[in-house]
Amino acid sequence: MGTLSVQPPTGMMRNITEVFILLRNNSFQSKFININETTGTTDEKMCLVNLDEEGEKAVAGTFRSLPPDWINYLDETQYEFTRIRSRLKQIREMQQNHIAKPCFIEDSEVQQKMDISTDEVTQMFSHCQRLIGFIEKSNVPVGTQQYILRGNVMNTLRCTLSNMANDFRTSQAKYLKHTQMFSHCQRLIGFIEKSNVPVGTQQYILRGNVMNTLRCTLSNMANDFRTSQAKYLKQIESRKETVNSYLLTPSSGWVNMEILDSVPVDNAEELTMEQIQLLLQNADIVKEREKDVLSVSKSIVELNTIFKDLASLITDQGSILDRIDFNVEQTSIRIQSALQNIEKAEKYQRNDKKMHCIVILSVTIIILLLLLIIVKT
Repeated sequence: MGTLSVQPPTGMMRNITEVFILLRNNSFQSKFININETTGTTDEKMCLVNLDEEGEKAVAGTFRSLPPDWINYLDETQYEFTRIRSRLKQIREMQQNHIAKPCFIEDSEVQQKMDISTDEVTQMFSHCQRLIGFIEKSNVPVGTQQYILRGNVMNTLRCTLSNMANDFRTSQAKYLKHTQMFSHCQRLIGFIEKSNVPVGTQQYILRGNVMNTLRCTLSNMANDFRTSQAKYLKQIESRKETVNSYLLTPSSGWVNMEILDSVPVDNAEELTMEQIQLLLQNADIVKEREKDVLSVSKSIVELNTIFKDLASLITDQGSILDRIDFNVEQTSIRIQSALQNIEKAEKYQRNDKKMHCIVILSVTIIILLLLLIIVKT
């Protein structure tokens, strides 16, 4: 089988000049501090012991005062964090400017810039993960204070990285959701505008007023929405970057350094065609799975919207049932009060003395009439 020599990347490269300057300045400062400390301590010491022993102790002190190797990775990670924060701020500003435009105009250039910035942010996240891995792989004696310090530093860096990644994902999802809603509203307003209505009629004037009202409402909502978000599909970009960092992609044209670390030292400079083909097949399989994950995530979003609609319908039905229950309770209370009033009226009517007198008089009159008739006959 033929072999393919590993070439350095010829496409997009990362600029590490600022990182180099920062690390160089830190190394100069540490060397200057160490020289001052050693000269001050040697001048103040008295020659009570041999000079050779003093020299050995001074050299040992200088080696002990040197910072560990993983401090350089820590400085570079913190620098990457500052770059990520600044880039996220730029993305927020671009998204706010994009949403603040009248009628929510689509701009391909601005969208392309946001996509490029989002890709750069995901690459920065993956680079920070690799730097934290380098810190973890550094040689530090177990159980020492330096080992405990390194563990605390790693936990802090991972916590900061996870918080930034979570904020980035949530902002991306919110931005995509609102952009989809605004674009759908724009399409609906366009359908209203394209409807066939005779010019000059009242219906034509009414349609124009409705369109102006809808556009004004939509522009106000777009102006109120100032939070920074990007596309929902970028949420899975971090996982894709971590997978692609361990695989050979056809667009890159070069092998990742982490793949070379897994290859033996004798074969680290060259890879066979079978190995490269296997890596490409693995990359294709991973991309297909990523597509499946994207489709599943889209279906989950659709199900989420359906469940939200069902929840709103259930709340509306619950409010209607509460109103019906309240009205039934009020009617039952009023019917009971009316029944009590009727019973009181009946008792009052039965206990009335006037009615008793009328009944007695009527009976006496009837009796007298009968007696009168008998007497006359």
